[in-house]
Amino acid sequence: MYNSYRQRGTLAVTRGVLGAVLELFPSFSRLKIMRQWAGAVDITPDTSPIMGLSPVRNLYINCGWGTGGYKAIPAGGDTMAHTIVEDKPQPPDPRLRPRPLRARRPRRRRAPPPAVAH
Repeated sequence: MYNSYRQRGTLAVTRGVLGAVLELFPSFSRLKIMRQWAGAVDITPDTSPIMGLSPVRNLYINCGWGTGGYKAIPAGGDTMAHTIVEDKPQPPDPRLRPRPLRARRPRRRRAPPPAVAH
């Protein structure tokens, strides 16, 4: 399995996802698959969203949430609301000590099926 921008799922990916779903919900084994969907997910390498102002006036960026967006969106919504109203980024919490990202060689690893990631 490899990363790709293909818009069609492969049999290997489908089997992996269905295996994880059946592990969580064994009764689903009686269901019939009618269709499937595959596509790119906008996620950053460190899974941190990209939020803030853009070079274009009144255009704000809020992307890269990947699969964590559903859980984090209350804080993300509050942060974006502040950014839009004030037209400047919300300052970080002074208790946080962010570290700059280090450039490193990507590790080749197999991602868990999406059903397990949630």
